[in-house]
Amino acid sequence: MRVTNVKGVQVGDSVPVNPKSNDTVGRFVEQKLKEHGHNYNDGKGIDLPDLNTENKVRKTSSKSAHTIGRMTTSDIIDTCWEDSSVRDKMLANQNRYEWTDIYCEITDNTVYDFTDPYIEEKLKEGYELGRAEIASGLCGNNTKTYGPVIWQKDKGKDQWQYRITNKGMREIKGISKQKTFKNLFELCA
Repeated sequence: MRVTNVKGVQVGDSVPVNPKSNDTVGRFVEQKLKEHGHNYNDGKGIDLPDLNTENKVRKTSSKSAHTIGRMTTSDIIDTCWEDSSVRDKMLANQNRYEWTDIYCEITDNTVYDFTDPYIEEKLKEGYELGRAEIASGLCGNNTKTYGPVIWQKDKGKDQWQYRITNKGMREIKGISKQKTFKNLFELCA
């Protein structure tokens, strides 16, 4: 199912800003979507399973990598890309909200489709190369950046964040919006 808009939070809506935690806006968006009647999954898995849609909330001025999901070390080592929870999240509809702390409001609400084979190949490659590096035990708290992907270990925990660099996310979003991209490039198997 292709979702083009998720009702409940729109551009221009005011958001509560907490200078000590950017999570406040994300929790606010979750609550508003629940109040609007959406079946919101607070646990592991896709946020809006009925719509096959993952929600992401981000401050417009942020330059950090985009966190897609988390996995434990053993889950990463034991799970190939095709069976991973982060693949499910990336290939679901991506309902991405941006907000500004200057005006305390939502500035963008766009749904992206990242199912293009070229995008998935880049995400898979980064996943698998990072997975091999984590399995080797030689990477410390971060893997190398593989294309758009980097794995970062949560402090004091046995779990890693699968993240997309800011530059990588801009490229992926651009590719997903170009209807002619598939016609311009031939994927080699």
